[in-house]
Amino acid sequence: MSMITNHLKDLEINFNLDIAKELVIIFKSQFHDSIKDFQIYLECKNFEEASRLAHKMKSSAYNVGAKEMGLIYSKVESETVTNFTQENLRAIERLFDEFEKECQIWLSK
Repeated sequence: MSMITNHLKDLEINFNLDIAKELVIIFKSQFHDSIKDFQIYLECKNFEEASRLAHKMKSSAYNVGAKEMGLIYSKVESETVTNFTQENLRAIERLFDEFEKECQIWLSK
C-alpha cells in the first residue's frame, strides 16, 4: 500500500469517508486550475504569484498525502527566478497523474 493510500485511509478513519473524498475532489480541482495559472505566471515571469500559488498547493498536497508533489511545490515556492521552469510543472503533472490513479481506486469505494 502506498503512502498516499495510507494517508487517505487515515483521513477516512479520523474524519469519515465523505469528508476524505471531498478533500481529494477539491485538491484535484485546485490542481487543474493551478497548472493553468502556473503556465500564465511562467509566461509572464510573475514569480511572486507563482510562489504564492506553490505555497497554497504545497499545503493542499500534503493534506491529501501527496508528499512528493508537496516537495516539488516547496521547491517551486522557493526557487529563484532563473530556476522556475516548465520542468517543474511537468514533474508536478507526472506526480499528479500517479496520485490520480491511486485516488480513482480509493474513490471507487
